[in-house]
Amino acid sequence: MALLAPNVVRLIEAYGAYVARHPAAAGDLIAFGGYLQRGGKEPPEEEVDLESARVPRPMRILRELGWLSDHYRRYIRNLLRHSRLAEWDDLVVLTVLHAARRGLRKTELLDSSQLKPATGTEVIDRLLGHNLLRILPDPTDGRVKLVTITDKGQEEFARISEQITLLSEFMVANFDEDRQIELLRNLRLLNELHNGVAAAGQEDIAELHALYVNSLL
Repeated sequence: MALLAPNVVRLIEAYGAYVARHPAAAGDLIAFGGYLQRGGKEPPEEEVDLESARVPRPMRILRELGWLSDHYRRYIRNLLRHSRLAEWDDLVVLTVLHAARRGLRKTELLDSSQLKPATGTEVIDRLLGHNLLRILPDPTDGRVKLVTITDKGQEEFARISEQITLLSEFMVANFDEDRQIELLRNLRLLNELHNGVAAAGQEDIAELHALYVNSLL
């Protein structure tokens, strides 16, 4: 295969760097051309908005939230990779038991952790194998078994919680206090909407759109 000309190689490298910084613009050669014309400089904020104006704002918001969620999951996976926990569900179970400050019946633990029986049993068995949990008889009813967190489990939970605190601060590191307050307020408003939808058991997107979106027009 013939070698690419140096200027073509540089162009490919520049495009790769551009897409890495602007994933939403992948394949948008017009936007990339404007980037090159500016000498690799970022456009003013209003020009950024014009470049993406053809994508509806709600879709752009959804994309940004999705990408942010992807980043968060990647950070969490990396954090867990350096712990005794294999999955996010492992941390959820430890969190529930830590907060309960007592042993829980298996069904109660799985309900509180919002885990299906098969998944929850796998998580519990895995944590038992790492000596992060133990099974003890209920002191008030010896026929009942309680799942409790061990001292080793408490230590692991405390260590990971400290790391997640650092992660939470890093995730919004480019927001000052006022912006963080505003973001939190807006996210709570979104959650209020979707918590209500979930509680009502509504699933049909067309019906939801008609009920919630059209009613605001």
